[in-house]
Amino acid sequence: GHSLGSVLTFQAALQRPELFQQVIMIDPPLIMGKASFALHFAKMLKLKMVDTMSPAALSLRRRDHWESREQAAELLRPKGFYNDFDPDCFQAYIDYALTEDRVRGGVELTIAKMDEVHIFRTNPSLWWLPQGKPQVPMHLMIAEEGPFIGPGFPQIVKKKFGIPYQIVEGSHMFPLERPEETVTLIKTLIQENV
Repeated sequence: GHSLGSVLTFQAALQRPELFQQVIMIDPPLIMGKASFALHFAKMLKLKMVDTMSPAALSLRRRDHWESREQAAELLRPKGFYNDFDPDCFQAYIDYALTEDRVRGGVELTIAKMDEVHIFRTNPSLWWLPQGKPQVPMHLMIAEEGPFIGPGFPQIVKKKFGIPYQIVEGSHMFPLERPEETVTLIKTLIQENV
């Protein structure tokens, strides 16, 4: 899984390992250590700081409506988040991440911005508690230029869970920036654990 999807897959594999042969986490926003405790405390008290401690703040600022797919492509392509996308991946984003807006006209995000915000506000926060080691093979792929490479994150995950990691060229969105290389790496990791 990628991003929050990989965190949820990780949790599922910890709780129900019999359902998995292996897990590959791609740049997960696992909030570890003291930051995890702070996030958990903020969530319990329903503090606004939850948004700044998770990707929710970015989603809140995100534009969610355009006059057309063409306008969306023109405005999104030069932005840092999208400008390194593989051309086919960017086109797929325009084709499938946007849907016709039947109320306002034009197009809007297929997944409503506030749905994304609510999901990010539930980012798991109990990683500061003792955890068991995974019962299935796992691997962590971390973006070299992503937000989760900092303060020893992959090393902490390796120490706490025994999960090996690999630093991958690109931003948090490297699967859409370098799809061929990502597929090759994933296939290699799968074969190593077969």
